[in-house]
Order: sequence, then C-alpha cells, then structure tokens
Amino acid sequence: AKGFQFKAHDGVDFCHAVLAVAYAQLATLDKQWKERVERLELPRPLGTVYYRNQLAEFVEKLEALVG
Repeated sequence: AKGFQFKAHDGVDFCHAVLAVAYAQLATLDKQWKERVERLELPRPLGTVYYRNQLAEFVEKLEALVG
C-alpha cells in the first residue's frame, strides 16, 4: 500500500475532480485521481470516470450520448 501525501496544488485538483465527477455523466482524469475519486462515498452516484488507457471506451460512450 503506497502512502499518499498532499502536494502543493492537490487541494485545487481535488476540488476540480470531485465537482466534475459529481455533476458529469462522463469524465476523464489521470489514473491516480480516478482512483482517489472512486474511493469517495459521495451522496449521489458518480459519473463514470475514465483514464488514458480507457479513452476508446470513453469516446464510444460519449458518441452514444451525443448521437
């Protein structure tokens, strides 16, 4: 288990990530922030979060929403 220590701008990054995921149906984050946000227990269901290795799946879902 790797420990996590907050860095200088992690508070701002945390706010951006949580707000985006709380209101979006789809979101993209880097792998570390994806994992951090998914561990939160927010009061409503989260949007689906994707990271770099899942971009093809993200585009597929996005096209389905738009089309």
